[in-house]
Amino acid sequence: MALDRATDIRLKDGTIISVHTPGGGLVIVSTPPDDAAEATGLAAYRSAPIGTSTMATHSGMPVEVVRAYCRAHGGVAEIGETAQRLLRTLPSEADPVMGEPAPDSQPEAVEAAPESPLSPARGSATPGLAPAEAAARASDGPVVEPAPRLVLDELTEAVIEARRAVADFEGPLVWKKSWGRHRQDELPETAALWKRITRGSVLASRLIIVTHPHYALHPLLAEGIALRAQLTVIAEEARRERDAMAEADMRFHQRRNGVATAEA
Repeated sequence: MALDRATDIRLKDGTIISVHTPGGGLVIVSTPPDDAAEATGLAAYRSAPIGTSTMATHSGMPVEVVRAYCRAHGGVAEIGETAQRLLRTLPSEADPVMGEPAPDSQPEAVEAAPESPLSPARGSATPGLAPAEAAARASDGPVVEPAPRLVLDELTEAVIEARRAVADFEGPLVWKKSWGRHRQDELPETAALWKRITRGSVLASRLIIVTHPHYALHPLLAEGIALRAQLTVIAEEARRERDAMAEADMRFHQRRNGVATAEA
């Protein structure tokens, strides 16, 4: 039986899970609430359900945890193209820690070519020069070593994005040009509230990874915890303000309709 959606994964015991990106950002893995999530550690990355869904949603987990969950259900029977692509973007427990240079691959052994009179002398990068002479010439200019390539882990990336969001939300409630265009049927203030609700909730959900033991000694752990709490407050305050505006609009229309009915 074919999968209903490209984001679905059918496991061998018949369980269906999905991998998707609401809003094109954070990768979410949705599963039924079962004991396998607790046993494999997936439940540690659980966040609030999206909309009215009864599925348990998870974010910020390494791909090894998702694989363990699938094995607990007998393995993968069928996987959608989108789900497979998104799983490849998840972090791995084998990723280097923040600030460590990525290990370089070892070059394959190459058989040395026969030397010729025009070949550089051994130890020299300049053809025809002895190593001592080549070293003397090289000392005339600075020697620039290549900088190590840094790999950012999931928590570091989440903290960086959360910092930007908090800075964006500072100040008056206005729609910023850097956010693009809002819906034409919405007031700028209403659109700005929705931006705080959705982006604040998604980023706070992503920072659930601060509770995972893998990041217990991470240098950005305390900041991540503080940013998660701050984004949660921003989203909740915006939600309350949006609800208050909606209620005020409803009362206004009720009064106006009542006056119109009375005049009729």
